[in-house]
Amino acid sequence: MGDNQETTREDVEEILTDVLQYLLSGRRLKKQWFYIVHACYSYTRDVLAILVGLGLGFPGARLLDPKAHEDFSALLVGLPWYEWTPGVVLVLFAVVIRVYVTRGSVEKRAHLVDECEKKFDVMFIEIQQALTERRPLNKLKSIRNSITELVIYHTRERSYVFSRGYAQGADIEARSQAKEMCDSNENRWK
Repeated sequence: MGDNQETTREDVEEILTDVLQYLLSGRRLKKQWFYIVHACYSYTRDVLAILVGLGLGFPGARLLDPKAHEDFSALLVGLPWYEWTPGVVLVLFAVVIRVYVTRGSVEKRAHLVDECEKKFDVMFIEIQQALTERRPLNKLKSIRNSITELVIYHTRERSYVFSRGYAQGADIEARSQAKEMCDSNENRWK
């Protein structure tokens, strides 16, 4: 459409609905299992470092000492359970998670989710600004093209994981939000 063509509410609402489906889905990426696993792994790794720093990892560290002639169970007998149990549980949890994080490129995907979310936030602001213009269609189409490219890239990198292109229920929410945004700005397009 050229700049001189009249802006209709139907055209704007259609493009907005299309675009908002992806933006609303992007807000749900941090609720995906791989992102949650990444957060757990990061915190577990940090907690383990703190425990070792406080000396609570001492029994396991003594096993590495070639001069120590005691076995692991003998080390643990003299220590209260609360000194070694948290460390052992966290180490086992961290090992399992570490294998998954490494094999599934989870850290990379989680960082890409953060990047995608930031870009979607900027695009949402651009949409709001475009709606204040007398003829917003060209700007909205440009934003839609940018979002499409971003979704294709993040899908290829496995950080945008919605098989239908958007999260379940995002289409309904997008229609509702697009209607509200058009209601608020329609008088500017006449």
